[in-house]
This record gives sequence, C-alpha cells and structure tokens, in this order.
Amino acid sequence: GIPNVIMEAMSYGLPVIATDVAGIKEVVHDRETGLLIEQRDEEAIAGAIRHIIDNPKEARAMGASARSLVLNLFDYTKNCARLMDLFREHSRPADTGKELD
Repeated sequence: GIPNVIMEAMSYGLPVIATDVAGIKEVVHDRETGLLIEQRDEEAIAGAIRHIIDNPKEARAMGASARSLVLNLFDYTKNCARLMDLFREHSRPADTGKELD
C-alpha cells in the first residue's frame, strides 16, 4: 500500500522523497510529485534533500502536483460515486436489464 504519511504530506503540497517500495510509486512520480530514490542509499537521500533545498521553485511545483494528484485520486466524493456506479451496474437482473430497488 501507500503509507498514509506520504499522502498526508502530499495533500499539504509538499514534495516527497521516498524509496520505490510497496505502492509508493503510484503517487510519488519522480521529479513530478517528489523524488524517488533507491533503498538504503544514504548518498541518494542526502542528494535528494539537497536538490529540494537548492531548487525551491521546482520543489514548489512538485508539491503542487503532489497535492493535485492526491486530491484527485483520493477524493471520497468521486470514489463513492464510482463505487455506487459499480454497484448499480452489477445489480441489474440479467434477464431484464433493470436496476434493483
């Protein structure tokens, strides 16, 4: 899965530095919503932190993209509507094509 702390940081418009494990790659798109680095690479972590510090304009742009992505992907109103559409679509009796009440 995607760690909640990553989605929470992104929802506040922060670029995220993370390793490519679990489902992190679903939301941390390298150089778009944050920076992805190799696991257990201390130099890569330090370099990514330095990159964010040295490039505030790029960091703000990644943060804005991160916020937009998370708000779009995890909007409960949209997701509930999609789920209800799926229920409606799959709750029709096969022989009539009518929805169940």
